[in-house]
Amino acid sequence: MLQTHGFDKPNRNPSFRRGATATAVLITVGFAAVPIAIVTGILPAPEAGGELVQEVAVP
Repeated sequence: MLQTHGFDKPNRNPSFRRGATATAVLITVGFAAVPIAIVTGILPAPEAGGELVQEVAVP
């Protein structure tokens, strides 16, 4: 995508790599945060058997 827009320059590649690495780390930490918080007891585990979706009658 960067080549298409003319941003693929050798002098900019290290910055793009750092940005891509930072983005990947943030996404990974974000997705792992809630399960880790539940396992460590920071967040309470959701109650088992709870209804998540309520059915609505459509007229």
